[in-house]
Amino acid sequence: MAKNDSEGSMFTADSRERIRTEIMDWAKKDTRLSGGAVTGSATVDRLDTWSDIDLAFGVRGTTQVHEVLDSCTSRMYETYNAIHHLDVHMMMNFMISPSNATETVDISRS
Repeated sequence: MAKNDSEGSMFTADSRERIRTEIMDWAKKDTRLSGGAVTGSATVDRLDTWSDIDLAFGVRGTTQVHEVLDSCTSRMYETYNAIHHLDVHMMMNFMISPSNATETVDISRS
C-alpha cells in the first residue's frame, strides 16, 4: 500500500477530514438525498491512525437509490481515484488513493 510522509500512516487525519467534508458538502447539494450522517468511530471521538470514513445517507424515494449509488460510484472514482469498491445491497465500500495515500470510505443508505 502507498504511504505518505506522515509518521508512516496510510493517510493523514487532515486528509481524512478534508475528504469527509468534501463528500458531506457534495451530499448537501444533492436534492435526491434527504440527509447525511457521520457514523463509526468519528461519532464517539475514537478516531485513530487506521480509522476510515464512515457515512450514511438517506435517499428520497426508492426509485432514485440506484441513480444515487451510480453517481456516488462515479464521483469516488473520478474525484478520489478509487482503487476498487464493494457494493453490498445499499452499502458501498470504496478504497481510494488521494495524494498517494490509501483511505477507505464506507457509505450506506438509510
